[in-house]
Amino acid sequence: MESAFSKPRILRFATFEVDLLTGELRKSGMRQKLAGQPMQVLQLLLERSNEIVTRDELRQRIWPENTFVDYDLALKKAINRLREALGDSADNPRFIETIPRRGYRFIAPVQGESASPSTLQAHVPENSPKDRRQPPLAHAVVRASAIGVTLGLAIIFLLTWSVRHAASSRVKASSHKVMLAVLPLDNLNGDSNQDYFNDGMTEELITQLGRLSPHRLGVIARASAMQFKHTNKGIAQIGKELGVDYVLEGSVRRDGGRVRITAQLIQVSDQTHVWAEEYDRELSDILVLQTEVARDVTQAIRINLPKEAGLVFSRAVDPEVHEAFLKGRYYWAQLSCDGFLKARDFYQQAISKDPQYAMAYAGLADAYFKIADFHCLPDWQRNVVDAKAAAMKAVQLDSDLGEAHATLGVLLMLYDWDWPNAEREFKRATQLNPNYETAHSWYGMSLLVMGKQQEAVAQLQVAHQLDPVALLTSYIEGMAFYAMRQYAAAAVDARQIMDMYPRFTPIHGLLASVYEAQGRENDAVSEWLQAEAGSGTSPMDLARYRAAFNQGGMKNYWRAHVETARRSMKHPAHEICGIGIATLVLAEEMETALQCTEQRNRDQIGNEMVEDLLLDPRLDQLRSQPRFQTVLRRVGLAHQF
Repeated sequence: MESAFSKPRILRFATFEVDLLTGELRKSGMRQKLAGQPMQVLQLLLERSNEIVTRDELRQRIWPENTFVDYDLALKKAINRLREALGDSADNPRFIETIPRRGYRFIAPVQGESASPSTLQAHVPENSPKDRRQPPLAHAVVRASAIGVTLGLAIIFLLTWSVRHAASSRVKASSHKVMLAVLPLDNLNGDSNQDYFNDGMTEELITQLGRLSPHRLGVIARASAMQFKHTNKGIAQIGKELGVDYVLEGSVRRDGGRVRITAQLIQVSDQTHVWAEEYDRELSDILVLQTEVARDVTQAIRINLPKEAGLVFSRAVDPEVHEAFLKGRYYWAQLSCDGFLKARDFYQQAISKDPQYAMAYAGLADAYFKIADFHCLPDWQRNVVDAKAAAMKAVQLDSDLGEAHATLGVLLMLYDWDWPNAEREFKRATQLNPNYETAHSWYGMSLLVMGKQQEAVAQLQVAHQLDPVALLTSYIEGMAFYAMRQYAAAAVDARQIMDMYPRFTPIHGLLASVYEAQGRENDAVSEWLQAEAGSGTSPMDLARYRAAFNQGGMKNYWRAHVETARRSMKHPAHEICGIGIATLVLAEEMETALQCTEQRNRDQIGNEMVEDLLLDPRLDQLRSQPRFQTVLRRVGLAHQF
């Protein structure tokens, strides 16, 4: 048998490298979005570089005889996706050459680096029973996006394949980070009006478990977990999509002043029920009950956690206060102005009954922040002030509340442009609660603006691992790839969001921006028009924009936007900035764009400065202007651009 150490683990070509153990593609050290069949095709081509790999060989390797699929179409899609990820062209190939009627050949020089004993300790025999049951490693990679965690999972698999069944009744001993998903608790009362209570209980369990031993236990965030509410998918499929080792599921029933919770812990690899318990407590002891559940789950997986793993023991709480708090969380999660305003009211109600409730102040800060961020009210600037006050009060009541520190960080970043103090708050938030995915996302964007790309990517990867199928996390990651000019990866994120959230029409704007930056104007205008239609633009205006594009390309398309906006304004000179500075730059109205930039600098407008003016690759011409450099100096970022 060939030793595992005799085969290269890392294959490098140009600025790319492929890790054959984890099945990952990286460009200049940054992970690229490539998995499944395209990755398997790439691996086979690299193994046979400078040789013709026939279509039949690819079929036998990737689509065995018992696979029912349109092979020709599937191969074409895999090759096209692979070329897109590599920035390659069929007409002028740098990497993958098409051999007509035969197959493909990888033509770039490839260098290999062998695995060392420090990174690979055992080799699974090719004909072992476990090898036949496990999916190909390239498929397994889809379940985990962070490089370190993926490597850890692969190593643990290699080390423990022969003893899995012997240990199936308990959690396997390992040194890798265990990933856990808490599925939405079932509502046994049968009243959909009580969903806020069950969803809130689920989120609080996620928070409690996330604080146990965050460097050893990762807990999937609420947004991703909630995608599986009322799902018909099995544990194995859920585990694969979320990239977890264990799933906690259960139910809640309320009866008068009492609450009953049943919970069971399931190992994903073989669907073994590791632990189960039932709890019955007074509603006033609900927070203590959540701590008990978290403690018992910890004991069930104690072999994977250090002895010093701690718990946050909660005090008794007035049931009415807790109910108002849960309703606040429920409405905030709807991510709409109506939801944010209702959340604000419920958080205020909880605080009025319990002024020492730090988590309610943290929730109130998040509600005010989103009201400002979405411009839900005319006086949105006042909500920024209220958000800061609520976040600071939460920290005053509980200085170890990571969520409040994260909210302070994003407010300092977006509205004060106070980068050092924002970074300090983000660091504190991620130290206190490393499983709080939102803090990692915001911190990643802050680092990106400050020009710290590698650190930014690391934070965004952690966020993605903790929240792998959530809209916000995926969207921020896509924007980050776009800002770093990793257009293929940004496009992949955008398409995945479209598949998961077909009603989220703004994602067409991100994909359109990618195409526009790449010079693919026909594709760009198609996506922009879909984004416009989804935002309520009239058919007449859509036709006008399409006609303008047909006459003069994207430049004319944006000019039509500016002209249409001016015609609808009573005072265009004072109102034109509302159309967006990016639109003005793209319409080549640079003077107006600069005037608006200076005005925005005075008004502290938040997201537009960070997401558009500082990061959008299409606005490089604006950032090179001396007047814009003056703006950058005011916000402490001139050295980055």
